[in-house]
This record gives sequence, C-alpha cells and structure tokens, in this order.
Amino acid sequence: MTQPMRTICSTVKTTNSDAPVLPCRVSADIPKDKIFDVMKEINKVVVDKPIKRGDVIIENVLGLGVDVISTSDLLAQI
Repeated sequence: MTQPMRTICSTVKTTNSDAPVLPCRVSADIPKDKIFDVMKEINKVVVDKPIKRGDVIIENVLGLGVDVISTSDLLAQI
C-alpha cells in the first residue's frame, strides 16, 4: 500500500517486416509511478538483430535495477 509495484508487458519495434513488433516485459516489478517513464524508454527502442526469449533489450532501465527482456523467439533465426 505504501509503495505499489507493477509489472509491464509491451512490445518493441523491429526492423523485420515479417515481425514488426517483438513482445517484451520487465524482469521484475517496478514502482507504479515509473510505469509511464519506462514505457517511454521501451517506445524508443528498435530491435535490428537476432534476439531470443529472455535476451535483454534494455539493461537496467532508468536505473531501477530491472531489465526489459524479450518474451518471444520470433527474431531468433533472423
């Protein structure tokens, strides 16, 4: 109640026309008041390399000690 925490599931853009977006999530809960700030950082990213489930997309986003990670293997073979 005194420090509400939340998780984020979202997508990041890719340069691949077969998979224009890649699902992602934060690796741990973040403070509720940081959701929109983290989403701004996620929206800045464009993935242009092979990436698989669990790979870090943004390390230590906003210094919160939480990574943004891929939740799909869509770009693993590309």
